Amino acid sequence: RGFAYHDGIYKTDGEVSMAGLSISSEIFKPYTNYVFSFKIRKTSGNIETIGGHAGLFTGDSRTEVDGTVYTNIHFTRGVPYPNDDLVHVVRVYGRTGTLSIVDPNLYIQPNRGSEGSYSNKTYSAEIWDIQVEEGTVASQYTPTLEEQAAQSQAFALEAAKPANERITLWEHAGTTYINGGQI
Repeated sequence: RGFAYHDGIYKTDGEVSMAGLSISSEIFKPYTNYVFSFKIRKTSGNIETIGGHAGLFTGDSRTEVDGTVYTNIHFTRGVPYPNDDLVHVVRVYGRTGTLSIVDPNLYIQPNRGSEGSYSNKTYSAEIWDIQVEEGTVASQYTPTLEEQAAQSQAFALEAAKPANERITLWEHAGTTYINGGQI
């Protein structure tokens, strides 16, 4: 709710509050360890916490934001989120139970559990590279077959352009940009 899928990224349509993404419980097996991960970037507004319904994970679970581990705060309550415009990697490690709870789906909800009512905190955000893995070790994101096909098509279109129309970094070597960076 509140997010739309565009070119491999879930984006909010303008500033929203109480938006979230749902991952169906149908992909989970009972009594199994999982690592759930995604990347998120706030594009405007305020995101103070990141969390979501994760009642399907029982017992000891932990959440990491950019490698900072939160073991004393369950993802359901929301963990601190750096309120900036950088890309952040979130990983949730947990073990499923019976999956017979009222709502066993897994959700991503920016500002869940933040001070005061999160319904009055608006933001725009992008979420991508969503991955659910069986086990206890997170791996690199693996694009879906559809994403791989789209990437191959984009590379083929770029390669089909005449050489003078392709943009490559070496063409700009020695360029100094306003912020002082160089290629």
